[in-house]
Amino acid sequence: MSAASLPYTVLLLLVELAAGSLAMLTVFDARRQVTTGYVKAGAITVVPLVILAAWAYLTISNVPDVDGYVLDTAWFRPFGIALSVFLVLSVAHMIAAMREAHAAGVALGAAGSVAGAVALVTL
Repeated sequence: MSAASLPYTVLLLLVELAAGSLAMLTVFDARRQVTTGYVKAGAITVVPLVILAAWAYLTISNVPDVDGYVLDTAWFRPFGIALSVFLVLSVAHMIAAMREAHAAGVALGAAGSVAGAVALVTL
């Protein structure tokens, strides 16, 4: 395993963790199985994960291969767009959670989860 693949691995793990966390947080919040404090803490956790993923994405160079493994660079830009949408929706979800707007939080969490899933698929 080459050290050149480490940024891609970190990016994948960050997006997986953020998308999965937001999805599960939204499911439990929609079912009212968690307190508002838990939702706020979860939202505060998800946003930095997405920011770190975006930072990792911005620092990765768009190269055609990593240590002999061919990358499809055509997916690099669509992933960046999906990640940006995921970031915006995660921040909006956090704002809704801080305002204790339950219905908006669930809707934004669901939309953010879909955006995170799209980001994972394109990645």
